Amino acid sequence: MEIEGLCTDVVILRYGELFLKSEPVKKRYLEYLRQHINAVLHAQEISFVLQEFRGRMLVYVAKERMQATCDALSKIFGVVSISPGLKTTHDIEDIKKTAILCAKKRLQQHMSFAVRARRDSVFAYTSLSLAADVGSALYDTIPHLNVNLDSPEYEIFIEARKEGALVYDERMNGPGGLPLGTQGRVISLLSAGIDSPVASWLMMKRGVVPYFLHINTGTYGGEAIEACTMQNISSLSIWSGSFPLTLETIFAQHFFDYITSKPDLYRYRCVLCKRFMLACAREVACEQKAAGIVMGDNIGQVASQTIDNLYTLTSGFDFPIFRPLLTYDKEEIVALARKIGTFIEAPGDTSCSAVPKKPSIAAPKETIDHLVQKHSLDSFIEDALSCRKVVRVQHGRQIDEI
Repeated sequence: MEIEGLCTDVVILRYGELFLKSEPVKKRYLEYLRQHINAVLHAQEISFVLQEFRGRMLVYVAKERMQATCDALSKIFGVVSISPGLKTTHDIEDIKKTAILCAKKRLQQHMSFAVRARRDSVFAYTSLSLAADVGSALYDTIPHLNVNLDSPEYEIFIEARKEGALVYDERMNGPGGLPLGTQGRVISLLSAGIDSPVASWLMMKRGVVPYFLHINTGTYGGEAIEACTMQNISSLSIWSGSFPLTLETIFAQHFFDYITSKPDLYRYRCVLCKRFMLACAREVACEQKAAGIVMGDNIGQVASQTIDNLYTLTSGFDFPIFRPLLTYDKEEIVALARKIGTFIEAPGDTSCSAVPKKPSIAAPKETIDHLVQKHSLDSFIEDALSCRKVVRVQHGRQIDEI
C-alpha cells in the first residue's frame, strides 16, 4: 500500500569504467557526465534534481516523465545502465512497503520471483535477511507466488545504505564508454553512407568529440547525398549531450572534373579520391587543432579499402588515422547503425559516377605518388577549402549555419 512520504520516484544511473580512473581524472569525467545529463534533460524540458549516491547518480523526476528521462539518459556516453525506481529510508519496514509498491506493477499471482538484496554500512540486518524479509512481504501481499532464485519470471533489486535504500525491478542498458569530451577532438570524414557515421559513433563512445568534414563531389554525387549526410549528423547529435556537432562541407567539383578527364588516372580514381579526402581532412585538422582523422574504412569492402590500397594511402601520411570499423563484417555495421539510429532505410540516390568499372585494388604507392606530382593534384586541396559551408546540430536539430 502507498504511504504518504514513504518513497520518492528516481532514475538510478550507473557508470562503470569511470571507477577505474584516479580520483582527479574520475572527478573531471564525472563533471562531463553531469553536464551531459543537464543538457539532454533540459532539451527535453524535464524538471529534475541530480544527486550522487555511492557510485550512482540519482535523477529525481516526476512519475509521468520517468520514461522520457530514461530514454534521454540511455543515450549518454559513460552511462552503463539505468533503472527507474524508488528511494526510501534504510528502515526495513519502509523497504518492504516500497518493494510492494514497486512489485505490484509487474508481479502477478502464480509468477515466480526472486529478491536480490545487498547492503552497505547498515547493520540492522544482513543482505540475506533483507532479501528474505522482503520476499515474505511480497509473498503475503500477492497470493500464490513461487520463489525461484535461479530463473525467476520477476526480479526485484534492493540496495540498502545508511543514506537510504533504492528499490527497482528494471534495468535499461546505456552505451557505456567514456563521457563525450574527455578524450579530445578529431576530424571525422562523414558521408551519406552507413559506415562513416557508425565509425564516428564508436569514437564518440570513447569520449572523442568529432568535427565532421563532408566532401561534396558536385555533379558526380547522387542527388540524395547531401540530405542523407545531414540526416546522419542529426542522428549522431542525439548522442552528443552538451556538445553541438559541427559539419563542414567543402566542394570538390573541380578535382573530380580533372581526374575524370585524364585517361591515365582512370583505374586509380578511387585511391586518388581517398588520398585527396585525407589531405583535405589533414588541413582542417590542423586548423581545428584536432588529434587525428576518423574514417569508416572496412578491410576489403570496396576497392580503396583493400590491404594494398590502405597501405598506399597510409604509408607516408604524417597524421594519425583512426579506423574503428576496420575488421567489422558488413552485417555487424548495419546492425549497429540500426541500433544507434543512423541507418537510413530508403536513402535514395547516393551513388558516385566517378567510380571506374575496374578500379585498381592494389595501386602501387610509387604510381600514385608519380600521378599526384605529374598532375599537380595537391593544388586542388586549396581550391576545395576555399569554399565552405558550416552547420551545427544539437539534439537532432540544426542550430545555426555559417
